[in-house]
Amino acid sequence: MSLRALVLHYGYDELLSEARVAVLEDAGYDVVCADSPAAVLRALRARRVRLVIACHSIPAEELESVVYQMRQYKPKVPILVVHVGGLINPQRAMADACVDGLRGPQHLLSQVASWAGRSTRVAAG
Repeated sequence: MSLRALVLHYGYDELLSEARVAVLEDAGYDVVCADSPAAVLRALRARRVRLVIACHSIPAEELESVVYQMRQYKPKVPILVVHVGGLINPQRAMADACVDGLRGPQHLLSQVASWAGRSTRVAAG
């Protein structure tokens, strides 16, 4: 069993998902991917997810619904929403943080590290 933080990546763009998985795994995270609302909720039930990353490829209405469901099931798991160039829909405000996908992988990793650390402290407390 791995002691590394498990990140759930939710998105519809296969190439972006693969790229983010590679970046996160290279940084020492375990990653599981979901490409549907049902898969997201299954992963949250079955795994000890420390953090969720939602891609900008998720339509805003769907994202709002799924974030709401995740909050009902696992309220302490941080949710980061990736956006592109500052275009954040009001629905995305339900997330814990928004990450500008145009700022590159180091920006994503710094946000993941910060929020994954917070979820560990909440779980330990």
